Amino acid sequence: MRGPAELAARAAVRYQRVYAAWAANPDQARAEVLPLSLDPPTHDLALADVDGVAAWIAAWRQWERSAPGTVIWEGRRWASLGTQHLPVRAQLVGADAIASAAGRAGHWGLASSRAGMIAGMLEALGVGPTGLSGQGGAAEAVAAVIGEVVEYEDDDVERLVAAVAWLASHPASGLYLRQLPIAGLDTKWLERHRRVVQRLLGAARGGGLPVESGLGLRRPPTTVRVRILDPGLAAGGLRDVEAPVEEISRMWADRAGFIDVIAVENLATFLALEERPRTVAVWGAGDKIVQTLPLLSWARRARRVVYWGDLDADGMRILACLSQRLPGIVPVLMDAPTLERWRCLAVADPGKRVSRDGPQPEGLGYEQMRAWRMIIDWGLSLEQERLPWDEATSALSLALA
Repeated sequence: MRGPAELAARAAVRYQRVYAAWAANPDQARAEVLPLSLDPPTHDLALADVDGVAAWIAAWRQWERSAPGTVIWEGRRWASLGTQHLPVRAQLVGADAIASAAGRAGHWGLASSRAGMIAGMLEALGVGPTGLSGQGGAAEAVAAVIGEVVEYEDDDVERLVAAVAWLASHPASGLYLRQLPIAGLDTKWLERHRRVVQRLLGAARGGGLPVESGLGLRRPPTTVRVRILDPGLAAGGLRDVEAPVEEISRMWADRAGFIDVIAVENLATFLALEERPRTVAVWGAGDKIVQTLPLLSWARRARRVVYWGDLDADGMRILACLSQRLPGIVPVLMDAPTLERWRCLAVADPGKRVSRDGPQPEGLGYEQMRAWRMIIDWGLSLEQERLPWDEATSALSLALA
């Protein structure tokens, strides 16, 4: 004998599995049916447990009076008990009834209303319920995001709808996020909700898939930090400058061929470099130096460019990339003799071990390739900051000579 609790449990399972599709498709939500066969007792069972069967019948009568569902009753003529009217099947019709039986009526109310807001916004942008071949339309997009949107605060839902509508209508605005006419739409908000924004914007733009290439907004400029080691090259006495790459690149336009460049990975090393005539130091932690250094016009045309990075797998990859983008760049203290001499200062780096049979970095010289093989075989990392300073400055001077 199945009781109301079992129907409630089944309703909870069905609701959690299907509510997103219901929210995206109101017709499906209204047509959903959840039946339950109640397995009424036989004559012998009823005779053996008269009180239990009576309580079971009473529970279903109570459920029928108070629950948003229906119960089908049938008569049974039993020799010992006479004619009995027994519940044989119960059913819930529609998402509202199933959500209520599952104890999720409040959740469903939010999901359905917020899905309606999103669908209305997409419809106003010209997006139909389904896209080509039934893919990529408003319904699919709503189903993909409603699980997150239902957990938002009301203000965030309004902000989401406004943001997607504005971004879809201005696909290449070129504005900074701060300039958008939407209250509360700051960088932190966008980072928390970026997946949902991109998914809905993809539908609004007709592709269906999330927008990965950008929101049409202006990105903060890529900056680069330089130290001017020659006071004669400093404008207005500024010696340590960080600014957009485009602005730094315009410096020394008429003197580029006379400048030496020292590019380093370590900030402590960058700050410790002493004055040198006609020399500029560039700092770029990790891969950033690969992106910024080749964009500097005076670095591309410099008299000499040297790079001093860590003697580890990442450092050698960076050197290889720079060698391809800036032919003629000179590595400093990034070779096999240096690693052999100062191996006592290296540390184990098993997290970055690379298979010897894996891809080899291209653009390295002979001693650099030897160092690469030693690094991957030994699993070592020798950071530039650990090398003796007097030897490092001597090697820099020799490389720039």
